[in-house]
Amino acid sequence: QYLKVRRLKQAKRGRAYWSRQWYGIYKHRGRKIRFALGTNAEKALAAWRKIKAMIEDPNIPFQMVLEKYQPKPQSANQGGGPKPVERGKTKQSRRGAIDATLGDYLDFVWSEATALEMREKTLQHYENSFLRLVAIAKAAKSGALNPMAVLSKEEKMLLRDLPLTILDRSLVKYFKEGVVESADEAGTSMVSAMRTANTYLRESKALFSVEIREICEDEGFELPDLRSFVDARFFKKVKVRYMLPDHRIILKTFKTLGDPAKVPSREIYTAILLALFSGVRKREAGHLPVNCPNRSHKISGIDVIDATKNGKPRFVPMEPAVFEWVCQLAKSNEFYLIEGAKTFRTMDIFNETNKWLRALGWKVNKPYHELRKLFGSMIAVTQSMEKARQY
Repeated sequence: QYLKVRRLKQAKRGRAYWSRQWYGIYKHRGRKIRFALGTNAEKALAAWRKIKAMIEDPNIPFQMVLEKYQPKPQSANQGGGPKPVERGKTKQSRRGAIDATLGDYLDFVWSEATALEMREKTLQHYENSFLRLVAIAKAAKSGALNPMAVLSKEEKMLLRDLPLTILDRSLVKYFKEGVVESADEAGTSMVSAMRTANTYLRESKALFSVEIREICEDEGFELPDLRSFVDARFFKKVKVRYMLPDHRIILKTFKTLGDPAKVPSREIYTAILLALFSGVRKREAGHLPVNCPNRSHKISGIDVIDATKNGKPRFVPMEPAVFEWVCQLAKSNEFYLIEGAKTFRTMDIFNETNKWLRALGWKVNKPYHELRKLFGSMIAVTQSMEKARQY
């Protein structure tokens, strides 16, 4: 008997690579049995320790461990192939590649969300973008006008009943045509429409990543040939260069911040400083605890741990003067840098901040976000674009 955790080497289309999924491998009575443990190495080890403890417990039958954790081996030489009497049968998927619908696939992805480490909000956003893409393509193919609007529940149900086989190169072709027609009819900027379309296409492709298709293969969910859809190209030449705001409004903002008494409240002042000197997002700023200041690095800064966009914590260096302000704030507050109920510190205070910034002269839709962009541009100019992306 032996127990170990590893990635499996696989070969597809003449190329060998290590799978993203981690597996616990256990040899039982001459058969290798694999336990899928997810893609995060630390979580995989923690899960494997739990399984290993159950396997080594003499009071727990091995069959009970199998039933609880349901290992999904791929082939006979890994201990999970068909039984001798069933070797003539072909492997069946839940519905098969021919009759599986978009809804079947989306439901499957939702069932594997934990293994994929995808947040519910992110997955819902991807599904909405994917269904909009299909709706725009269908409308363009039939000649009906379908602007890029929010779909109703009834429309989503109808789209989920479509077969997976519609995902081919022609679908993306009609989608792009529909985007161009919708922009012409609505009178919106073509570049703006194409950027939105690229977002829909990118988020739709995320639902068919290599990792998800590997899990489909492991679970026996057969997919049609999706290469033409996954490899579909985006609209080109749609990047918008950042234009620095008028230097007069920038100068006016910094002069005003020089005297905190000119700012309506300490919370608004804190929100503006965090945007201009750390580039944190609104949700991140609202979740910064009083213990976020960190002096252990060469440059002092704050630890952004909760509510990050990718779910991963990061360290953000800060200017010494701003860092001292944050430290004073941390000493005077009880729980968060921006005190108050969750709705106030993640939403209401930023609505008030945007309102005050507009009154100051920032004539943009999202003034707080504009301050973050200004911070990013300063980092890109003084250091590098790669450094700016880290914020």
